[in-house]
Amino acid sequence: MSVKDLERHLRVGWQTIAQAGAVVGVIALAARGYLPVPIAVLFALLIPFWGALNIIDSNYWSQRAIGFLANVEAVYFSQSDVRHFHPYVGHHPRYKLLDSLKYQLWVVIGLVGVVVAFFVIKALQWADKSGSLDRASLALWGSPIVALCLLLTIVVWVYQKRARDYHDFVSKSPGPGIRTGQTFVRGVDLTTDPEGNVISAEDWQHETKKQVERAIRRWRVAKWAILLVSLIVFGLYLIALVRG
Repeated sequence: MSVKDLERHLRVGWQTIAQAGAVVGVIALAARGYLPVPIAVLFALLIPFWGALNIIDSNYWSQRAIGFLANVEAVYFSQSDVRHFHPYVGHHPRYKLLDSLKYQLWVVIGLVGVVVAFFVIKALQWADKSGSLDRASLALWGSPIVALCLLLTIVVWVYQKRARDYHDFVSKSPGPGIRTGQTFVRGVDLTTDPEGNVISAEDWQHETKKQVERAIRRWRVAKWAILLVSLIVFGLYLIALVRG
């Protein structure tokens, strides 16, 4: 079941192609005048940010599935089996983006960059043509900037929340611990052996738990920093509308 979950959540490559095609299509409509540029940019921003949220969610469930499989490994393998299989026997993975999902996130960031560049160029052209700014035009052309800040805030908040969820998983389901050697035969009872033949699950997952806690702290700071910037941008947007 966990293998199927892992396979399903890693199968999001099609989304990158779909997002790129959708963004190009929306920008093409705006360039030809079929859609107002600010409205087109709003749609073009929503598409890659939707993809980013899917990537974050897929990454969490993939890491969780790997962690479950690591718990199963710890039942059958011992600390000495590291040299026979792989150096992460029984260890929950560190909380970071898997490489396949990281590459897709790079594409998402690239798409956002293209959309922002298109918007800046069109906004400068519009500012040169229009002599005065009325409230309606200001509200329309300022909305993509507010939306970008809001979407960034949501993405960072979701990533930090998923880091907390993963920390909760590592804390509540650290696994059965791992045998120190192959001579000790494990029975049905997977609790720590009183004679010290089993390294406790908490000790075995200690480094992973600490890494997740550091990630949570970093992303908490990023979340509040972006939220503060978003509030400042939104405040300036409202002031401009009132004075416009």
